[in-house]
Amino acid sequence: MKALRILLIEQILKFGPETVESISLKLKQKGIQCSQRSIYRDLLLLEEHFKDPQLEIRKSDGEFNRKKWVICKKDNSKIKDADTYIKAYLLDQFTPQWLRKTSGSAMEILHAHDFKIPSKSIGGIMSEIPPEAVLHSNWCEFHYNDNTIEHIRKVLWAISNKKNIRIKHFFHQRWENQYFKPYRMIYHRGTIHIAGWILEEKKKPLFSIRELEAIETIELSNERKKVAVSKKDAKLEVSKRFGIHDSEESKEVNIKIQMSEGPYLFLSRRFWHNSQKFYNNDKGEYFMELKCVINIELIGWLFSWLEHVKVVSPVSLKKAMEDRAEFLLKMYKKQLPPVNPSNTNRPFLIG
Repeated sequence: MKALRILLIEQILKFGPETVESISLKLKQKGIQCSQRSIYRDLLLLEEHFKDPQLEIRKSDGEFNRKKWVICKKDNSKIKDADTYIKAYLLDQFTPQWLRKTSGSAMEILHAHDFKIPSKSIGGIMSEIPPEAVLHSNWCEFHYNDNTIEHIRKVLWAISNKKNIRIKHFFHQRWENQYFKPYRMIYHRGTIHIAGWILEEKKKPLFSIRELEAIETIELSNERKKVAVSKKDAKLEVSKRFGIHDSEESKEVNIKIQMSEGPYLFLSRRFWHNSQKFYNNDKGEYFMELKCVINIELIGWLFSWLEHVKVVSPVSLKKAMEDRAEFLLKMYKKQLPPVNPSNTNRPFLIG
């Protein structure tokens, strides 16, 4: 039975990267029941004795049941640098949706070419395209420092291996040290963020999203604190927000915004929130409706449209817009200095 199991594992690994858990599921489909520890030992045995002139076994770093194994072609020209793999992964995640759909996955392209440069001459391809045919405005893009990739590595490791991290980050005008259980990395408005739960002693885990560049240090933790959190809760938290900003407001509200035709044409062709709905009536009026939690990102986004959009409801959001408009008028009329945000989680608080 053990020899048969190892032979089956070898065949499974030739079709792509697998974890102990995914191999276990595939073996069960073939009627073979065994523990994940047995599969792990089988993999180590296969790795030790595998001999093939053209193939080799590769494995990724990680916990025993989080590692990935694959059987692939030997090729000295393969790109083995982890940074290249991570950057290709990030390219997929951070590429605009419309471009992903039309160009495909960078990771798939790397695998398809076995991590080699395609045989067709790059010079030949590029000679047909002017070097500056496509430009990026780089508007709102951060200037990432040398620590960025290292921070990304640690966060991806922690997510993959279900580990906690300890972060030192700038939050509400002060530096804080906190334990954090990362759930996902989110690319939003030119910036990388980490979504997860803040873990504090004797307090309920608080779902929060932190900007990567506001984090000075990230330390991996071996502590696996048992916390009552779920992916379902996290998805709900993210879907309730306008953008990704945290808010002390927890209740979703129905929001109605009126606009003229020009902004309507621009706004209605873009994604802002999964609940958005655009329509116009027989009076020639244009509207956007959505349901979400009010946060400072929503208020800032509305102000970015100046007099071209107007909040119809709810009253609380209309009042927040009025209060801020009055404060801005006073600031400019009386030549007052700008104010530091004291707590941006409280969207109705000015300063």
